[in-house]
Amino acid sequence: MKIHNNTSLPLNTLGEISVWQTKEPLIKVVRNEWSQREVRLYADPRDKTSIVSIGVTFDQTMCVVALDSRELWARELDQAGLHITTK
Repeated sequence: MKIHNNTSLPLNTLGEISVWQTKEPLIKVVRNEWSQREVRLYADPRDKTSIVSIGVTFDQTMCVVALDSRELWARELDQAGLHITTK
């Protein structure tokens, strides 16, 4: 599986990602049909205004780690009938 890390977090191998996921509280799992991946959302431990998203493609060929604003995810989750607190 290829890993594409768009953050400064040390999440460049599946092992590093697995260990990090056990330490950080999971906010929500979102299934995104458009991007063909399941995305797990975590609060950024360094910045309360950000979300760390870890998405794995449905065919398990790529894992993408990204850093996004809470507002960006709140808007998308609202559209899907879900919501996360942005405060």
